[in-house]
Order: sequence, then C-alpha cells, then structure tokens
Amino acid sequence: MQAIDWSLYVIIDRRAAGERPLTEVAAAAIAGGATVIQLRDKVADTHDMIATAQALHKLTQRAGIPLIINDRVDVALAVDAEGVHVGPEDMPLPLARRLMRPERIVGFSAGTVAEARQAEREGADYLGTGDVYGTGNKPDAGVPIGVEGLAEITNMVSIPVVGVGGITLDNTPAVIKAGAAGVAVISAVAGAEDPEQVARALRKAINAQRARCEARSDTFDTTSIAGALSRIRQERPLIHHITNLVVMNDTANVTLHIGALPVMAHAAEEVAEMTAQASALVLNLGTLTLARLEAMRIAGRKANALGIPIVLDPVGVGATKLRTEAAQCLLDELRIAIVCGNAGEVGALSGVGGGVKGVESVEDLDDPVAVAQVMARKWDTVVAITGERDFISDGRRVLGVNNGHHWLTTVTGTGCMATTMIAAFAAVHKDYVGAAAGGLAAFGLAAERAAKGIQGPGSFKVALLDQIYNLTSEVLAQGARIITLIP
Repeated sequence: MQAIDWSLYVIIDRRAAGERPLTEVAAAAIAGGATVIQLRDKVADTHDMIATAQALHKLTQRAGIPLIINDRVDVALAVDAEGVHVGPEDMPLPLARRLMRPERIVGFSAGTVAEARQAEREGADYLGTGDVYGTGNKPDAGVPIGVEGLAEITNMVSIPVVGVGGITLDNTPAVIKAGAAGVAVISAVAGAEDPEQVARALRKAINAQRARCEARSDTFDTTSIAGALSRIRQERPLIHHITNLVVMNDTANVTLHIGALPVMAHAAEEVAEMTAQASALVLNLGTLTLARLEAMRIAGRKANALGIPIVLDPVGVGATKLRTEAAQCLLDELRIAIVCGNAGEVGALSGVGGGVKGVESVEDLDDPVAVAQVMARKWDTVVAITGERDFISDGRRVLGVNNGHHWLTTVTGTGCMATTMIAAFAAVHKDYVGAAAGGLAAFGLAAERAAKGIQGPGSFKVALLDQIYNLTSEVLAQGARIITLIP
C-alpha cells in the first residue's frame, strides 16, 4: 500500500451535506486541503451509491488522494476505490481484508485499546477512533473516549490512527498532540456554509500543531505513560519472572503494588506453560545457573511464538564469563523487547566500556546515548541504561529519565525492581521505548516520594513499596521527568 497522508480525512455524508450535491462538497473540501475523502451514505440504494462513488472517484483521482467507501465493500470493489472502512457492526474485518486486493486500504472503527489491537492483528491498515468528543452523527457511538483514550490507542498500535467524533477547529490541535495521524471530520466540513474555507483552516491548525510538537522536541508527553499505568491497574497483567532469588520477594511485591500479578516459575518442565498465560516475561541473570539459563531459553521461545514481550536484565554481565555468554546467548536466540541494565553491564556486554564488580556497576560510559543507540540497533531491541539519568533508545529515538533518588543505591535489588516495573508497562504499552521510560519514571518518582521523612535504608524500602502502591496516573503524569534527547 502506498504512503497515505491522513492529516485531513473528510467524510462526505448525505445527511450532513443537506441539499448540496456530494460532489460539490467533496470538491470544495479537496480544494481546501483534504487528504482523504470517505463516502458514507446510509440511505442511498446500491445503484445510486455506485454512481455517486464513481463521480467522487474522478475528483479524488485528479487530486491524487484516496477515496474510502464506508461499510460497502461491494461499492468499493465496483468503482475500484482505494479502500473501505468497516466497523464492529459491519462486515467482519478479516472478510473485508480478504475481499479487498492487498494493495487496497482497509480501515476499522475502534473505540477501545482491545478493539484497536485486534483490528491491527486482523489486517487493518489504519484506525478511526471514536468517539473522541461526542457527535450527533452516530447516536450509538457511546461515551466519548476523550484525548486520553485516543492517546492510549495511538500508543498501543503501530498503524495510523485518525481521531473521529466531534472534531472542530478548536479541538483539532489536542487530537494531533495526542498522537493521531490526522483528524476525521463530518459536519465540520460537509455541513459548513463554506467547506473549502473550513478545510483550509483545519489543515492550517494541523500543520501548526505538528510544528509546535517538533519545536518542543525536548519534551515528552506523559499522557501515554499515565494511561499505561491506568491499564495496568485495570487489566492486572500476569508477569512471569525467571529471576534473581536474592530479591524475588521484593520484585513480586513491586509487581503486585504497581497493579500487575507476579509469578516466579523456574522449572524447565513448566516455564513454557506458565509463559503462555503471561503478558510479559522477565529474564533476570542475578542468580544464574545453567539449568536456569535453559529454562529462560524455553520460556523465551514460547514468549516469541506468542508475541509476549521479553525484558532482559543482564545482572552482573562483565563480572564472569558465564554471565556474559548467557546474556549474549539470549540476545542471539530470542527477540528481546527491552534490555535494561546499568552502565557497567551494558558497557561490558557491548564491549565499549563500563565495568562491573560482582553485580554492581563501578564504571560509567563515556557516551551512554551513543552506546544505547548502537546496541539497540545491533540487538534489534530497546536498550535502557540506568543511572543518575536513565537513557533509553530503540536505535533512533533517545529518551532521558531524570526521576530517582540516591537512596535507591542503599537497598539491594532496586535495579531488579526497576526491571519489573518496566515489564508491567511493556505488558500494556506497545511502544517499548515509552514502556521503558514509563516504568523507570514511575519507579524513580516513587523513590523520590519515599525519601521524604525516612530514617534509613530499612524505612526507605518500606516507604518505596507504599509509594509504588499509592502512585496514581495523575501523579505520574505530573511528576515524570522524561525528556526527548533525540526525537
């Protein structure tokens, strides 16, 4: 499928257009900058709808933009339109995907993260979310999802998402800021006295908001990670750990307190079965044995087969040959979603510097940004390097997380706890750069709040668990200090 500009998706609806010819409305919208035209007609018979679609298709072809037909796959096929859009009450998405040619577009209306993720799996090329603000065009649209719901969906899928429902010139910037690839409008354009003028104003607002987002590339919108925390609490994802025996109880409590469910199954005979029930898998090399390494490989293969994210904590890599070779083995054999280690561990594993004594980092990296990028590309994963500032990269983007407190260095296993937090976020947040940033920011923020009024390491540890338990999405959104170092 060719690249599509989803910026201004204008839905031409007979009821919204009133007495004006639909071709007249579409021509005005295109002149004003519409990048996609959809024909939606719930009242016309098939003969008339095909005639209208043919006339609209001539306009869109001249403009070089796609024509999408709402619901009616037969009409889309009859006029050779570029695509079709279906919803939960229409033809099943997998069937529409089979009927349309591979190069044609199939869109789907999704109102929840679950619907969005399923639609992506079933072959949707883009999503229309609804209902963002509420609209009278679809009385059965349900409760508006708001820009928060829109942001959750955009962060959980890799296909373009277009905001739909009650979109106006005033709220268009908020929709784009939430991560939408574009806005879909019905009455705002089709019902306007001057559709061309309104379309032009909408395009201007879209472009201006994108420019503002690019100009503020040093900031990170915490709405997405706040939404992820809410989903963790709602969905209670199971996190399977093959992990460090020294701090297993602590990591189980951290998992539970952030809102997920922990399980620690290490026997090779059951790890695959347990992993199949989980939403994320943690592989922690803290108390490594050859038997435990084999269990990790078995569980990892099952996770890969089922699309379950794996978070690898290369504890102590660089201190012994066994640990270094075990980490390299897992990286070579498995698709790892996120590698989270301190500067010494990542530096030792990458061979570019850093140092480890026992399981503690004793030497920092000269250029952690470059190391994170290079190793993320080499391993085809997200790399998180923890420290006074955490660095996270997928090989291109680099984020910095500035949350944390020096008291974390006084308690054994806080690095393992941080990995657990990352896994909980990765279980519900498909953008693993964002998941790693969310987990580390949430853990660091809880540490900052826990450090107030404590007496020493013991009381800090108790306070840390309490703060993780009491952390809210609102507090995380306001307190997370995440910056975009390289967009």
